[in-house]
Amino acid sequence: MGEVVSYWKSLWGENAQYNKRAEWIRREESRKMGNMDCGPIQIKEITAFLSKAHNWKSPGSDQTQNY
Repeated sequence: MGEVVSYWKSLWGENAQYNKRAEWIRREESRKMGNMDCGPIQIKEITAFLSKAHNWKSPGSDQTQNY
């Protein structure tokens, strides 16, 4: 358990310096991505999705197991 804690602490527990002017950051910022529709999720949307889900099947391309 201590090894796991020290591993993740070394990645996320310390401040890091990075190049804020890196080419890949500018390239991603310049991409024109549309805004996502983040409206509230309706119960009927959840019901419709779950009605298509198969119980006790192995994960598909999304690697999500259905129960």
